[in-house]
Amino acid sequence: MQALKTLSAILVLILCTSCGLTGRFDKVKKPAGYVRQFSTTNETFDSYIKKFEDHAKIKTGNMNYKVVDIPINFGDTENDQFVGVCFTYSDGKKEIIIKADWWNKVSTSSKESLIFHELGHCALDRDHNEDVIENTNGEIIRASIMHPAIVSAQHYSHFYDGYIHELFTSDRGILSNLFK
Repeated sequence: MQALKTLSAILVLILCTSCGLTGRFDKVKKPAGYVRQFSTTNETFDSYIKKFEDHAKIKTGNMNYKVVDIPINFGDTENDQFVGVCFTYSDGKKEIIIKADWWNKVSTSSKESLIFHELGHCALDRDHNEDVIENTNGEIIRASIMHPAIVSAQHYSHFYDGYIHELFTSDRGILSNLFK
């Protein structure tokens, strides 16, 4: 029985990472001498930023919450494995770079998950969280949108409230309760 649970858990992890979304996201500190590439955000990302800000206002209680001076644009993430990256420069400026070829192939849920993850790094100063949650059936999901590998679009949509709550509070209680 234990072997079946272990095999089931491995299978779920493979399925979560094999939905054609093999990319990862990251947080990279650039050495002195590098400067930010962009000063404004590509309008493609405006609705995602607004939605992030709306969630932040509710979850933090700061009704004036704004993502300030963190441009998001398509470009080179400088690592083939990364589909999105939050660059932090020595002058304190930040920017988010997204791979356009990945963006153009994925669902809206995956896009939002990526943008929220990168804003988690750049705007909320969150690091990666590799924790997982296992339910009573031995199924496993990522315990945070800040996991270094992309949360599947299906899990992100199904457990949305839990992932949003965890992003802004680091409390995974709602997510755990949704995944029983």
